[in-house]
Amino acid sequence: MSSLRILAELAAITLLAIAGSLLGGLLGSVVLIPILSMALPLVAATVFLRRGGLTWRDLGFLKPMPLGRCLGLGIGAAVLLMLLMMIIAPLLQALGAPPPDVSLIADAIVGNPVNYVLFLIPIAWGSAAFGEELLLRGFALNRLAALTGLRFALPLQALLFALGHVYQGITGVITIFVVGLVLGYVYLRAGKNLWPPILAHGLIDTVGLTALYFGVTDSAPPS
Repeated sequence: MSSLRILAELAAITLLAIAGSLLGGLLGSVVLIPILSMALPLVAATVFLRRGGLTWRDLGFLKPMPLGRCLGLGIGAAVLLMLLMMIIAPLLQALGAPPPDVSLIADAIVGNPVNYVLFLIPIAWGSAAFGEELLLRGFALNRLAALTGLRFALPLQALLFALGHVYQGITGVITIFVVGLVLGYVYLRAGKNLWPPILAHGLIDTVGLTALYFGVTDSAPPS
């Protein structure tokens, strides 16, 4: 596959993610913003894969893996990431950075159990855990690896992941960049199997959203 084609595909999914977010905003639904921002680029990525004779299974989705190893990697990564998030954000704030801006999410779910469930299931576990892992760790990481090699692909996919959370401000972007690095490493460590990072991603978002909903914190950045 040519470098130009890889760059064109990555540009296309980036633009479609932005278009999906804008469309969700125009429709006036904070719930549709993350859903459409993942749905549109996932459709395009599926088409790109089929053009190359590949499927999502080739990138590690629905790939068999021993249950114990999957749970160990996924839960272990989630615990590590939650600890890192508890360290990184306060450290950045101590250096003068603002806390992660999650007001958009907090305003939508605090005191609203219906929105909490919508953010938890179709968003946290759907567009985030499954969608972002398929798109970032599955599609983007492998395309970037073909373009630059794994040494550069790992931080580049984490950067793309972090920039998708720019609404959280600099603290959120840096924190989620680290999250992306860890999830990318877990994906590779699992033999390019997407189930462990999907599990880890879903767990940390579940904890973050639940903490916001119950008022345990006002700055836990769901990823």
